[in-house]
Amino acid sequence: MSDQERDIKRFDFKRKPKKQSNIWKLVMWGLTAPKSAKHDIQIEKINMSDLKPPYLLLSNHMSFFDFYVLAKAILPHRANYVITLDAFKDYTEWLLRAIGGICKRRFIFDLNLIRNMKYSVTKNKNILVMYPEAKYSIDGTTSVIPKSLGKMIKMLDVPVVVLNMKGTYVARPQWNKIKRDIPFRATMTKIITKEELQTLSIDEINVRVKKALSYNDWDYLKEANLSLPVEDRAKGLNKLLYKCPHCLEEGQMIGENTLLKCNACGKEWNFQKDGTLSSVDGEVYFDSVPKWYAWERKMVREEINNGTYHFETKVFVQTLPNAQKYYDQGEGYLVHDYDGYHLDCKYYGKEYHNDWSVPKNYSCHIEYDYKDYGDAVALSIDNDTFWLYPQNTKDVVTKLSLATEELYKYHFKEKAKNSEKLS
Repeated sequence: MSDQERDIKRFDFKRKPKKQSNIWKLVMWGLTAPKSAKHDIQIEKINMSDLKPPYLLLSNHMSFFDFYVLAKAILPHRANYVITLDAFKDYTEWLLRAIGGICKRRFIFDLNLIRNMKYSVTKNKNILVMYPEAKYSIDGTTSVIPKSLGKMIKMLDVPVVVLNMKGTYVARPQWNKIKRDIPFRATMTKIITKEELQTLSIDEINVRVKKALSYNDWDYLKEANLSLPVEDRAKGLNKLLYKCPHCLEEGQMIGENTLLKCNACGKEWNFQKDGTLSSVDGEVYFDSVPKWYAWERKMVREEINNGTYHFETKVFVQTLPNAQKYYDQGEGYLVHDYDGYHLDCKYYGKEYHNDWSVPKNYSCHIEYDYKDYGDAVALSIDNDTFWLYPQNTKDVVTKLSLATEELYKYHFKEKAKNSEKLS
């Protein structure tokens, strides 16, 4: 360990979550009220009339607007919220602890998190709020939900409620952070009672949760007869739809105004006000963002299955050991292959290498245009998080996210095949 690293204060994940004061309940109500009016937030509550805290509230996760819907849904009750470390950094540790935040690093097992979640329902007797997708939805539909969720629900031993929101993705997708005045709708449903937890299997719990959390925000846009504004509605869409279905080139797409264009072959698509896509020359490809994104996933899966997937690039490296600041580590080199992620860089003044194996990462976190440094992928170790910004490559982090998830599936599929051969 270098002297520089030794001087770094690490985040204290052991600290117990606070029980929110009445003052902070009023503050959160005050923050929510204007947004509730602006976006006409309406919440339908199902099987909730006899339910009081403590209970587990699972919510889908599409944008920062989710917070306003959530805050209105649970009032007047208190909650403890599972919140990521980067959010603690952005909105200050003291504030997020005051409102009941429980800090975590994304996609890493932490026993302290489990203990603090249990503490929130047994000692604080609060609502425990979690986003099981662990990141904003990339394409406006349900993201990967870990199989371990059912086991955790069993351990908490409290009723389970699902908040399924509509509109918060199309109001501000991560690839286009222009705020839009879209009305928000949500259902808040008790899906599992405390008594049912005694008889339901982990698989049955997971099935019930996944069904309740299923969503497609583009369908909501059309069903509610809403429109995206003309100005810059396709801006940044290339970050999500990075591969051309006509010439199959990657990183050549450009999204501007209402048009998505491939610089390699010249093919163009109109991004319509109802969120659909249409080829300018009339040739049919994909009429929606989720269908194009699903095709990109399929293409990544084929690369993995036929043995051709490989990614490497120079990266600019930052680390986030605590909620105070990001530390610049300079240039590094990132490789992603069938064994996982491999990073070489400086780490607080010393040469550093780390590997993240495929079975350890069922998904990963990505950001577009993050902190003015560019697109990023975030990978964590026990006491630090690496924010990696690919250099001299364009629109690659969406593919990295897809490849992480597909390699995880591929690994366990191959492991099952090998077990069958041995048996």
